[in-house]
Amino acid sequence: MDNDVIYEVYNSWYEFFKITRESLKEFPVSKLENEVFTEIIDIAIGVLNGELRKHLTKWQAKFRHWYDIEKDKKENEGLSPQEIQKKFPEYDELVKDLMNVNKCLINYSNILYGIVFSKNGKKQ
Repeated sequence: MDNDVIYEVYNSWYEFFKITRESLKEFPVSKLENEVFTEIIDIAIGVLNGELRKHLTKWQAKFRHWYDIEKDKKENEGLSPQEIQKKFPEYDELVKDLMNVNKCLINYSNILYGIVFSKNGKKQ
C-alpha cells in the first residue's frame, strides 16, 4: 500500500462500480434462463452490494474530505500523495479494510474466471 494513492483507488473503484451497474442494466433478460449468466449477475451484484459498498460508504467521503483539505496545507507542501495520506487519523484501519476489499475483488475475479472459462470442467 506504500505506493498506492487511496484517492486514485477510490476513483478506480467508482468507475468499476459505475460500469458494473450499467452493464447489469443492459443485460438481456433473455439470458437470465442461462445458468452461467445468472451466476455472473449474482456475483456482480454481490461485488457491488458486498464489501465494496460497505467500504465506500464508511470511508470514501471521510477520506476524500480530509485529503482535499490536507493536500493544500502549507505543512504538506512538497509531500507526495502517499506521504500525505499516511497522516490520515484512521489510516491503519482504512488500509486494513481497503486490503480486505481488494482480496474480495480478487476472489470475485477468480470466481468469474472459473465460471466463464471452466464451467463443469469445459471451456465455454
